[in-house]
Parts: sequence; C-alpha cells; structure tokens
Amino acid sequence: MGRGPSTAPAPHRVTTWTRVNAWTGYLILGLPAALALPALAATITKFGLWATLTGAAVSALAAIGPVAAWTIYTRRRPSTRRGAQIWLATAAVVLTALWVSPLFFWTGPVVVLLVSELARALFEHRRRIRAARLEEA
Repeated sequence: MGRGPSTAPAPHRVTTWTRVNAWTGYLILGLPAALALPALAATITKFGLWATLTGAAVSALAAIGPVAAWTIYTRRRPSTRRGAQIWLATAAVVLTALWVSPLFFWTGPVVVLLVSELARALFEHRRRIRAARLEEA
C-alpha cells in the first residue's frame, strides 16, 4: 500500500548488465594481456628465456594480472561482505598499478568498468533486500 513502483531494475536487466560488464571487462583488461603475449614471445626469441624471465616477467604480470583477477571475479562473485571488501581492495591495487605503469592511459576505461560493476552490485543488493521485505509482508 502506497509503496509505488519499484526503482530497482528487473532481474533480467541485472543479468544483462552482469553479462555486459563481464565481457567489457574481458575486452578492456584482456587487450594489454593479449598484446603482452607476442611481446614475450619476441623477447624470448631475441634474448632467450632466462633474460626474459629476469627482465620482462614483471611487466608481463602487470599486464596479465588484472585480466586474471577479473576472470576469477566473474567466475565467482563475492557473496559476503568480507569478500566484497577484499575485491574492492583488489580493485584499488589494480588501479594503482595501472596508474603508475606505462599503461596509465588505460586507467580511465578500467575506472568506468569498475564503477559500472559497483553500481550493478549495489542495485542487485537493493533488489534482494526489497524482495526479502516483500516476502515478509
């Protein structure tokens, strides 16, 4: 009575939003990783495996790390408050690493992606709370 229409997105929209965020993340975070692999292969060919491991491995991990973290996140999203806080801290570390790396120009698209994912998670949480309240009433 008097509650009015729900402002939370419909469940199918949240699912679409989730999929779009996941694929956008793979695209944004996967591009530097995809470009790092041929660079590593060329470095191994020119300088050898040991020189590549000692000189280029950290740079390769900096490029591959964010997409690896995103893959883990999208496979199993956090369901607890502590899990969400850990992922928020991980996102902050990734942004800091991108900001101080040669890929600093990539920070903008990553911030947009993470803000979209944060908004999606908040809307989903709000929808669950409203659904639980309606079941109680």
